[in-house]
Amino acid sequence: MLSTGSGTVVVDGQHVLTNAHVVLTASGGVCSDYYVGFTERFEDPPSRWVPAELVAYEAGPRDSEGNVSLPDLAVLRLSRRSGRTAVPVGVQRLEPGDEIVTLGFPGTGGETMTLTRGAYSGMLESGDHDYIKTDADISPGNSGGAAFDGQGNFVGVPTAGSPPERGFTEVGLLIPAAEATRFLARHVGD
Repeated sequence: MLSTGSGTVVVDGQHVLTNAHVVLTASGGVCSDYYVGFTERFEDPPSRWVPAELVAYEAGPRDSEGNVSLPDLAVLRLSRRSGRTAVPVGVQRLEPGDEIVTLGFPGTGGETMTLTRGAYSGMLESGDHDYIKTDADISPGNSGGAAFDGQGNFVGVPTAGSPPERGFTEVGLLIPAAEATRFLARHVGD
């Protein structure tokens, strides 16, 4: 079974942060093979694929529609260095209306990167975890990518888009950088 999603090179340039639902099968099992695609230019599809292994994942239970609940994070280790600079993952403070930019690959490997812009729209509390709300579009495949503020600071991991209700537009949901920082500290260290 082929599953696709997005990810962010973190820690030492040899680890990739993504969503747990990107690395798990539809039944919740662990996939047997992982490959991370890299591109040299924003306008090009991935042209270089690097094998990876699953280091850790944390996923809450699936809902009635099969969606994984928080924390919904995973980290992969590349079989060789990516040559990419790791993105610093740290806690960022957001104010209502602050710009949020998301990056990801919404296709099945033949697509190019997609950048969407939106604004910070507040927080959504969900049990022991919180989501950042944004009106930036988060399409399937963008899951596990990266979200940045207007200054280029990593603020979260795109994880889902909630469907429009009662005439309101869709709300994109991000796992906050603080949650990602704690997850990486538990499973990868400094």
